[in-house]
Amino acid sequence: VAELRPVDGPAGRSPADPSLQRVALLVAFVSGLTSLGYQVLWTRLLASGTGNSTYVFTLILGSFLLGIAFGAVAITGRPPRRDRVVASLALVQAGIGLLAVVGVVVIGGQLISPDFLTKVLLVILPTAVAIGLSLPLASNLVGSTDERVGGDTGLLLGVNLAGTILATFAVPFVLIPRIGSPTAVILLASVNIALGIFLAAPAIARRLQASDARADR
Repeated sequence: VAELRPVDGPAGRSPADPSLQRVALLVAFVSGLTSLGYQVLWTRLLASGTGNSTYVFTLILGSFLLGIAFGAVAITGRPPRRDRVVASLALVQAGIGLLAVVGVVVIGGQLISPDFLTKVLLVILPTAVAIGLSLPLASNLVGSTDERVGGDTGLLLGVNLAGTILATFAVPFVLIPRIGSPTAVILLASVNIALGIFLAAPAIARRLQASDARADR
């Protein structure tokens, strides 16, 4: 897993904006919650009818980790400008949700009927790559001074872990029995999309205000 550090700029910067730190922690929590949730749900959906749950779990886990690692390396190698980090996070979160919804369609064979391996590649890898972008991007909003970067990064990882722990219990013991696996995927996707809209809303509002100001001149 790529080292969590600011994706641009040297250590020793001025302290980060507290509101941006809260955004980073929210993204970290949702990323942990939904990523673990998707993994559990994909395993359940894709294992149905295969007769080899160990093989299915291993392949899904391997694809999931590979996708996350690729996404983390990609964003670390080509980071956005610092003033574009929140916008990038908004696009990534919305993209995760949309890819997860498409994955439900692919798994259900409603558009195409691929074999098991093709389903794994089409459903898991793209979404996992997008998930892998989230935490490195969010880390750019918390690391501030040399004295605080360790604690801030540890807090980010701790919140991300809290999300995964919640998903470990909530998805198999609450969501699946009550609403079923496909609907649970849609619910998690809705969380990602809603977060993307929430992150993009201030920028959209500013752009609309600027457009109105130009129109009044």
